[in-house]
Amino acid sequence: MTTKTIATEIPPEIFAIICEHLSPSDLLSLTCVCRKFKEFLCSPTSSATQQIWRLARLRCLRLLQLPPPETLDEKQYYVLSQLEKGCQFCGRNAAKIHWALRVRACDPCIDERTLSHDKLFIEWNIPSDVLSLILYSYSGASRIYWMKDVEQALKEYNSLKSSDEEVFNSWVERRRAFVNRVTQDVQHREYVQQPIFDILGARLDRLQIMLNGVYGHVMRRSRLGKLK
Repeated sequence: MTTKTIATEIPPEIFAIICEHLSPSDLLSLTCVCRKFKEFLCSPTSSATQQIWRLARLRCLRLLQLPPPETLDEKQYYVLSQLEKGCQFCGRNAAKIHWALRVRACDPCIDERTLSHDKLFIEWNIPSDVLSLILYSYSGASRIYWMKDVEQALKEYNSLKSSDEEVFNSWVERRRAFVNRVTQDVQHREYVQQPIFDILGARLDRLQIMLNGVYGHVMRRSRLGKLK
């Protein structure tokens, strides 16, 4: 019997019990084993799946004890928090987690994919009423918005505005409440977690500098050896 066959033959209840004793990194590795494991461990609507990831996070990740934001499930929360993997777009180590935007990115990559409040308001002529319905983060002192979030919000806003007024007002109210909830969560999360992530990020930067130095030293020694 092949490994793949064994994997597909494991009853779901037994597989769930096994997963309860694994770390988040082990769970993530299992998602690559076969489609059955991936479907089970990547289900955002399964309470059993979310409980497995939650218990693994609480048991193994001392720095990640707060529950995930409203916009993320447990697996997404763990993947996003992996600062040691650097920017999720280019792989650079100098990355920051933008919780409201659901990304872990370095400054150049975040600049490529976001627009500032001033640019949207002045150059794109997007009114403040619309911007108040879109999640945002900060780059320095500037409020920034994820381009795809802006496009989606504009599409929904324009579509509903031309429909029933009651439906439109209800959507605006729900959307504004959602943005307020996420903003409050981000403020609390950054107050509690960001100092820890900043320390971890600084340590990773120092480690990268040290590794670059060791690599440079090894390469110089190698070239000198060839010259001899």
